[in-house]
Amino acid sequence: MELLICDNEGLPLDAAIEIEANSVVLQSRGGTKGSPSASNTDYSDGLRFLLERFGQMRSYFVEAFVDSSRVQKLPVDERMVLTQDDMHKPSKELFTLVSKRMQSVGKPSNLKRHTGNANKRVRFCFSGLSIEELERVSQGISKASASGENQELSSADMFWTEGSVKLVTHLKRERGKGLSEAKKTAFIRENGKLFCERCDLDPVVFYGDRAAQSCIEVHHKATMVSDMVAGHVTRLEDLQCLCANCHRYVHIALKKANRQTST
Repeated sequence: MELLICDNEGLPLDAAIEIEANSVVLQSRGGTKGSPSASNTDYSDGLRFLLERFGQMRSYFVEAFVDSSRVQKLPVDERMVLTQDDMHKPSKELFTLVSKRMQSVGKPSNLKRHTGNANKRVRFCFSGLSIEELERVSQGISKASASGENQELSSADMFWTEGSVKLVTHLKRERGKGLSEAKKTAFIRENGKLFCERCDLDPVVFYGDRAAQSCIEVHHKATMVSDMVAGHVTRLEDLQCLCANCHRYVHIALKKANRQTST
């Protein structure tokens, strides 16, 4: 899914990312700003915002490396621009570090290392975060939303909303930061592991991989998000841990029930 990164005011930048399983890919910059061929002209600003936001989730961060087609055949170690150990550094320092390392990727060792393209395609890898969580952390919106289309609240907008309405390019409810992590932590403390409260799926057992915990998502069971007013307070007991399939089904069932009630 391709999204545009938003700044801290919720306004979209010309900096595109793709959200995939366990990774966020920042697209490279191309062309000259102002020319018809220009693309991702706000690349540097987008990278700065991502590094600041990813720093808040550093316990889930694994690594970042250049992933442009020209260097994809090189070993990942030769394309690395950020490691988990780097993430304790301030975001400004991380930006300088990533830019310098990016310039060196794919260059012969006898050439000057830190001159060259610092606007390459970069893949940021995570463990234990769902696609929905990566969307929330990256703070991206679809190009359709950025252009003023899709005026109604989408299911993605509804997933992490906590009441306060703010104007971006369309109205969406503000997401409750850290809520999912807090619920999952409390759930593990009480039950010893993450599993679906509706179908009892234990994704780690089913897939044989600890990273499968990302299949468990957090659902508002007490109050429909669309019914929340500004300042609504959500408690952990108001939430439910569901697998992605059950979570999607519950939302569909709730929408169907609401339509039947209104007719």
